[in-house]
Amino acid sequence: MNDQILIHLNTTPRELLFGRRFRPDDTSPAVLSPTTPADVDVHFALADSLRWNTHLLSLQQAERQKNNFDANAKIVEFRIGDMVQWYNSEADGNHKSINKIAPRWSAPARIYARFLNSFSLCDLNGVPLKNFSHIHSRRLRHYIPLRGTTLDLLHPRDMDDAPPSTQDLEIAEAEERMANILSALVEAHVIP
Repeated sequence: MNDQILIHLNTTPRELLFGRRFRPDDTSPAVLSPTTPADVDVHFALADSLRWNTHLLSLQQAERQKNNFDANAKIVEFRIGDMVQWYNSEADGNHKSINKIAPRWSAPARIYARFLNSFSLCDLNGVPLKNFSHIHSRRLRHYIPLRGTTLDLLHPRDMDDAPPSTQDLEIAEAEERMANILSALVEAHVIP
């Protein structure tokens, strides 16, 4: 039996099952007193009270966890015309060796229609993708091409007046580091 105290319930599973505190140092008396129906009723009432209290504590814990999640969850919004990638979940259910090296995220695609939380995708030329008429937003993520690539030149990023986000700053730093590494390799004549 599990005697680990559940912190959010302040009790153990054994205590919930038997309705009383379990103490290993308890020794049973030498002479047992007879159990009366009143003792049984009191025990059941106390056990039910303990279970109801722990049920209320578990509901409070669930509400705290939900509020914490809602406060920290990132809300990702997609618009028609955004470049996205969709997650290929076919490999999640099996253990074939080829699935271990297969890419999980698709090539870039564009959103051309929205249906509540689902989106229809087309390739970058505007041709709708087969079997991708309704992809839920949980399976999508924004695709941001590297600066200076042909894809970035063909599909420039939306430059609004808002200050850059931390993700934009991290991307810029990573691109700058990559450019420095490439220039160092060219100078060292490793790359022609």
